Amino acid sequence: DAQLGAAVDLMNNFTLGRGVPRPQANDPAVQQVIDEAWKDEDNQLALTSYAAQMALGTDLAIQSNLFILLVTGKDGKVKLGILDHDSVENVVRDPENRRKILYYVARRKHIKWDWNNDKPAFDEDMTKVKENQVVYYQHRKNESSTGAGKPSARKLGKGRVYHVAVNRTGEMAFGHPRMHRVLRWANAFNSLMESRVDAAKAAAAFMMKRKVKGTPNQVRKMATQVLSKSGELGRATGGVDDTGYLAGPRGGSMLTENENVEHESFKLDSGSAGANVDGQMIRSQISAATGFPQHYLGDIGSANLATATSMELPVLKGVESHQE
Repeated sequence: DAQLGAAVDLMNNFTLGRGVPRPQANDPAVQQVIDEAWKDEDNQLALTSYAAQMALGTDLAIQSNLFILLVTGKDGKVKLGILDHDSVENVVRDPENRRKILYYVARRKHIKWDWNNDKPAFDEDMTKVKENQVVYYQHRKNESSTGAGKPSARKLGKGRVYHVAVNRTGEMAFGHPRMHRVLRWANAFNSLMESRVDAAKAAAAFMMKRKVKGTPNQVRKMATQVLSKSGELGRATGGVDDTGYLAGPRGGSMLTENENVEHESFKLDSGSAGANVDGQMIRSQISAATGFPQHYLGDIGSANLATATSMELPVLKGVESHQE
């Protein structure tokens, strides 16, 4: 969607700019560790590169959840990964503190590549429950309290999860997509614009109307004469095109008419003034949901300088919140 896509791009651009710079440490030894982790190819795919950051920003806007997986190797180095958003189905909460999440419940999917048929292929027994294996990934810092229990080693996933979520209440484990608020208004705006394009095409299809006077037989005779370019109606028209339909005169042609054939400019009220008001009303809902005023979303005439300046503060606060 043009406007929703623009809103996502705007938030990414304002929030990330040219990307999050590499953290700086006072201790050279610490800086060396940071640099090594920041430049690691796997970590750049997941988080530390500009492309990864922009992709995660888009994921957060659409899905409202990021599940960053932190895996520590035997050498002590940390590798980053991203859990598939759709694979995370539930959470295990601490029985003594319901807002404390201990584990994220995911369903592992085994997908292979079928080299013979050149397409992805599931394992042969994908339909079996064991192949859709449930895996528990521990929260990055929360530990189980007494009596909470823990999954078996076979079901425990490697690494810990750093969960980022937006648009949720205190009782919700996962964020809810903000785009859900605006989908029907975006669809309504697209339908309005499509109908406006159809109306414009219809208006452009007829530039002039021709009035032919006479009895039915006289009109029928004049219509027949069009084919031979004879008669008053034939001379008044551009003739017949390759498809057999009447063709208008070429540009710069002279139009001939008499008392039996009159021409008049064809005027069709497009209703653009009312449509413009309707468009602004619908776009105002899109603007409210995305947090960007209408002149950020393509309606340059919706605000003067003073109004546009006053609208910058909510945008600034929204971007600062997203940066945090």
